[in-house]
Amino acid sequence: MLTPEDCRQLVEAADELRFRDPGQALARAREACEAAAGMESGPPGSFRWLQLQADAWSVMASAYRAVGDLQRSENAVNLAISFLQAAPKKAIEPKTWARLAQRASYVRCSQKRFAEALALSRDALRIYEGENDEQSVGSAWVDRALIFARSGDFEGAIAILERCLAQIDERQDPRSYLAAVHNMAYYRLRVATTPDEEQAGLRWLERARRLHRQRPERHGLLQLEAVAAVAAIRFGRRHLGIEDLWRAYRGFGELQALPEQMLCLLHLAECAVADHDDDEVMRIAGLLFPLLSKTRLPEVARAALLRFLGAARSRSVTQDLLSEVTDELHQAVG
Repeated sequence: MLTPEDCRQLVEAADELRFRDPGQALARAREACEAAAGMESGPPGSFRWLQLQADAWSVMASAYRAVGDLQRSENAVNLAISFLQAAPKKAIEPKTWARLAQRASYVRCSQKRFAEALALSRDALRIYEGENDEQSVGSAWVDRALIFARSGDFEGAIAILERCLAQIDERQDPRSYLAAVHNMAYYRLRVATTPDEEQAGLRWLERARRLHRQRPERHGLLQLEAVAAVAAIRFGRRHLGIEDLWRAYRGFGELQALPEQMLCLLHLAECAVADHDDDEVMRIAGLLFPLLSKTRLPEVARAALLRFLGAARSRSVTQDLLSEVTDELHQAVG
């Protein structure tokens, strides 16, 4: 029979897998929730039992978000909160609430509820600062930068990360340091408008690659390769960029990262529209449709993708439409 420690290891494994293989992370999170429900860490309703349920379901929320199922992600966050609320307040460590606030902020951000996401981020920061937990403070600031970027303020996000990188100790907190470098590369490549800015982003990308090799996380690497491919296309290296996007599309498919697959396809559709190749747009739409049917995206993102599919059928896809649809999906994916 599994022990509470076995269950906690399952929870930690699911959380760790999220950065490498979202599909496997979801499967492991389900195992963790099932194991937690049957734990003999105390009778159902005891503090230790409630704490275990909250930990398992908060990780489940992150796993659902990683595969684009935001409705189930929100449900899992709410369930985790309800377990903690049922426990005696004085028995709960403040950092438990902070970690849950961080996970909830990710979900709110993906739902474009930025004010709520920032408020939750602020709550987590306040708790970590009160506990003098410098490592967690750094992690929370990286999360806050993400919310700024998702709301469209990339310059604000980059400014926060510059401060984070001066404060986070790479040896003490390698994951937060990697996240800060990874996101810096991603944001700089997203907003690059000149060759010099692209080169600056690519230097950050190479730095992120080196760090990712120390902690093999294929999902994160594919994200960076995809954004670098889009930048390559933007700056005239179309053939190379298109090849790299198809490679990223296949890689995301192996990881069951379906929303990221759809993003790759939308960027490839932009190239096809620029080439006036309606047949290629239709082929890409045919690849995207089954992915959409397997994901639970926010309604606004789903509606945008359906607009693209409808326009593809009528051979009326425009760059403006693709830009709108891509922006909506970026918001949902994170």
